[in-house]
Amino acid sequence: MAERYEVIIAGAGPSGALLAYHLARAGREVLILEKHRLPRAKPCGGGVTPKAARLIPFPWDEVREDSFCSSALRFRRRVEISWPYPVCHMVRREHFDHFLVRQAVRAGARLIEGSPVTGFEYDTRGVVVHAPGGPYRGALLAGADGAHSRIAARLGKRFSGASGAFAAVAEVPRPSSAGAPAYKMLSVDFSAVPAGYGWVFPKRHHLNVGVYTTDPRAKNLKHYLRRYLEREGLREPRVFRAFPVSVDWTGDGPVAGDRVILLGDAAGFADPLTGEGIYWALLSATLAAEAVACCGRSWDTVGLGYRRLVEDRLQPELRRLARLARMFYWVADRAVPFLETRPKLARDFWEAVYLGHYDRLRLRTILLQVLRG
Repeated sequence: MAERYEVIIAGAGPSGALLAYHLARAGREVLILEKHRLPRAKPCGGGVTPKAARLIPFPWDEVREDSFCSSALRFRRRVEISWPYPVCHMVRREHFDHFLVRQAVRAGARLIEGSPVTGFEYDTRGVVVHAPGGPYRGALLAGADGAHSRIAARLGKRFSGASGAFAAVAEVPRPSSAGAPAYKMLSVDFSAVPAGYGWVFPKRHHLNVGVYTTDPRAKNLKHYLRRYLEREGLREPRVFRAFPVSVDWTGDGPVAGDRVILLGDAAGFADPLTGEGIYWALLSATLAAEAVACCGRSWDTVGLGYRRLVEDRLQPELRRLARLARMFYWVADRAVPFLETRPKLARDFWEAVYLGHYDRLRLRTILLQVLRG
């Protein structure tokens, strides 16, 4: 006989872990099925913005490696911008994700590692989920299984390589020579790759260096990343990974079905402008927990409730960001130099990126000024 739970979550990343925490705290019977053994490596810049940090409902200092109050913006020249408060926190994803899922387990969720979800089917009492050690029966299935989600594919969600976004990341030893830069701030370079940017994020024992592009023709990211490393005077990376960023440019794909919901990367919730996914993963988990709380035991209504919350509080901002990303990268060779000579506008730009104040970012007006010469 299949083990029965109220909610089964596929994936123990930030969205799955946070949803499990909220539900377990509310007294729900929750099972997390994670295909890897934890902690597991995750290719990512590892930057947690203040808007993402606000969604973490417990102290997490033990996995925060550093916090930065300054950032460098570069295209043709370097512009440094500072704030009186942190604008980005640094984590290692293997430690951050593992920490989040441990909080869910402490709250009462059950975690099974090394157990990928291979499929699911409906029956009269809910969803039957197939995985090693299963099957498992749940009233609701939450797909938090990443950009290559089998659950999302079953619901008909597809991320086209022709319109997607891509990133590559490397771990590089910190330079040890006396004349090497100290790397005391974040660095973002819009000349590193077409229709995107490169970054250098200092971590406790290494540098996280990567490139992100919205141009599907710039597929040789290894070439761009190596060129960026050489230009920065950095050594050969210890670790190199390239991966797709699950940006749903239209926001029209399914986020829920009958007794099934999608979270985070599985739903295409990533910022088209920056490629950031942690905030959207945590936000979608928060909205999913609200939908479950509102349903009582009427599980058939969760999908509709979640879809409405996503349409009201998540997708409008993502659609706006998709429009801005297309406009910005279309004229980046003029827009970034424009910002470099206007520090106040550059500061507004980064406040929008780091703090989520997109309503204060007059990017459309700025871009129109750029296009007018």
